[in-house]
Amino acid sequence: MDISESIIGGVFAIVGTVLGWLLTLIATNSGKIHVSINDSVCKHAGGAYTISFEVVVFNNKRDKCGLNNCKVILVDNDGGSGEFIPMFTESENMNEFDKLLNIDAKTIKKARYHQTSIEYSKSRYYFQYIINGKKKKIKVPIFNNK
Repeated sequence: MDISESIIGGVFAIVGTVLGWLLTLIATNSGKIHVSINDSVCKHAGGAYTISFEVVVFNNKRDKCGLNNCKVILVDNDGGSGEFIPMFTESENMNEFDKLLNIDAKTIKKARYHQTSIEYSKSRYYFQYIINGKKKKIKVPIFNNK
């Protein structure tokens, strides 16, 4: 065995290691989190509004993942935004966003949200979340006020 065969063997070993590492990286990060809003309702009764919707999340990744900091936010026509904080606490109000913290691979999770006694606003309502391990806040429109 001469020196050129040793160099070629070493190069192929390094290329094989790098290629294996890249393929593992691609396979681990493949897939996506799909978020959709279903059954969104905005009702007006007695001077106040009620909003209700269901968040459906499909984890198409190979690993467990989830959504953090889930909340309803308002975005006005000027682009300003703020977190929606209910004025009153009613027994029928529901926020199941904590169900979205850990979602097993290749599974679907659903969470309901129902809030009553909301003042009318010309702002648009959005469901905002952060995917585990990320920093980017993602907004999904719930509906526009009618």
